[in-house]
Amino acid sequence: MYQLDPVNAAFAAKIASSPSPHETGNCQQAFDNLEELQKHEPAEDIQTDTIEVSGEYGPTTVALVRSKSLANRALPIVFYTHGGGYMMGSAKSFAVLLEDLARRTGAVIVFPEYTRVPFQTFPYQFHQSYEVLEYIVQNVHQHQLLAGTIALAGDSAGGHLAIGLTYLSLLQKLPARIGHLLLWAPTTTYDIKLPSHETFKNAPFLSQDSMKWMHDSFIPNEEDRKTPLASPLTYIPDEVLAQFPPTVLFLSTVDPLVDEGVAFGNRLQKAGVDAAIIKAEVVEVGLL
Repeated sequence: MYQLDPVNAAFAAKIASSPSPHETGNCQQAFDNLEELQKHEPAEDIQTDTIEVSGEYGPTTVALVRSKSLANRALPIVFYTHGGGYMMGSAKSFAVLLEDLARRTGAVIVFPEYTRVPFQTFPYQFHQSYEVLEYIVQNVHQHQLLAGTIALAGDSAGGHLAIGLTYLSLLQKLPARIGHLLLWAPTTTYDIKLPSHETFKNAPFLSQDSMKWMHDSFIPNEEDRKTPLASPLTYIPDEVLAQFPPTVLFLSTVDPLVDEGVAFGNRLQKAGVDAAIIKAEVVEVGLL
């Protein structure tokens, strides 16, 4: 058995009577449930603009979130990819986090609404999000953004996506520098089992059964899981990993994904990357 801090314990009690994602058996219902849970009135001090990026994988809706007090300035870029097992999450359900990041960083938070499962599966979301990243780099002046250095960030599945975008940016020579990588409880493997998967198989916010359902829905082909985009912990080559930017991993200790984050952080460190692993005790995934 494990303990939760008071805030997390209250949240766990709140959702205890709600079905877990896998119990809905329906991607749209899982999406709708999270949208309802995360309902939020837009903050008065934050400006959110929406654009559409066309291309091979578009059109993709993208939210640009910034503090109103900085609305007339060119600002740094935080490119944020959201979690939710590739089937849940939106700019609306992540609004509280995006607004807080905009306030705290003084940056524009660029939030691509990548196509969810079941409408597309692996690796579509990686190429779609990279297409948006390239567009942003090429159109900074149009959207009052600062060229040069970009921070990539993401949580859970979105952290998995942020790792993949870093990998693609190195392979495809993105004409901008990824200066920082910020990961909250990232997924880093689809092909191996780690102890925390079993230890926290009944965790309140993300159970093993829900995780398996989301994994199987996103990457149904077993062979696809043995690739750098799907399982960066195992398959990104050392020489590429060594080129990753300074990275911070924020991990929760009551989380089936915690060992994945630790293992990826350790691998970054062994490759010579400036990587910090920060654990929040008695906190569950989704509430870092």
